[in-house]
Amino acid sequence: MLESGADGMIIDGLIIGESSMTTGVLLKRQDAIATLGIKGRTDLNLLGPDVFRTLAEQVEQCGRDESIRAIILRGVGSRAFSAGVDLHEMKDLEPLSAERFIRSLHAAARGLLNSPLPVVAAIHGPCLGGAFELALACDICIVAEDAVFGLPEVRVGLPSVIEASLLPPTVGLGRARRLLLTGETIDAEEALQMGVVDRVVPKADLEKTALETAQTFLGMSRYVLAAQKQIVSAWLEMGEEAAAEYSIKTFSLCFATPDPHEAMTAFLEKRPPRF
Repeated sequence: MLESGADGMIIDGLIIGESSMTTGVLLKRQDAIATLGIKGRTDLNLLGPDVFRTLAEQVEQCGRDESIRAIILRGVGSRAFSAGVDLHEMKDLEPLSAERFIRSLHAAARGLLNSPLPVVAAIHGPCLGGAFELALACDICIVAEDAVFGLPEVRVGLPSVIEASLLPPTVGLGRARRLLLTGETIDAEEALQMGVVDRVVPKADLEKTALETAQTFLGMSRYVLAAQKQIVSAWLEMGEEAAAEYSIKTFSLCFATPDPHEAMTAFLEKRPPRF
């Protein structure tokens, strides 16, 4: 049994606080918002397949839970969101094990990207490599002033792959090439200017701002938010005409639910909608 507790994650009645976790994903609930805290090795939150698999599972479970309306993704601890994948786990990989490793990261990132729930990333400190790819898969990124972003894989003998493909449509091909080929890092302000993140706040305000952002979704239709996310994914993955056709069909299907009528009626009557 997995539940949320005020001090950490509850597994079969045992509370596991942040400080006592080794690696994994810390789940907390506040009303209809689920916060998933990734906890990797060391205070830099170095990530491996176990964390990626657990994150993918938790995101899927949140998506199936009708009482949850939004997800916040954060790094556990005060030093970093995550400095990326754990090279100690990668350095001795062979082709097959390397494929399994990177597919576990891909599953976690795609889970965030394709979740029916809006996902807000709350990022502080280093957000590098695979962790940056997780952030790119989130819908909204709120970051602290000390946040640093980069894809340094080329500097350790690897190409950046999978959700790094989201970088060119986010920042433009030229800037994406620069980041991918040099492996250099950018600070929070440059990330904001590039469009990588949505808002920069003082570190002390990060948790509150992320929660306030997630709360904006509470008065919206869960079905319609999921449909909007599906449409955005189609824009990324399909050709222009196919994406437009998909959008039209998805728009039409929204009217098979009572949500559009309720939302528009509530707006005209100047009252909150009842979903």
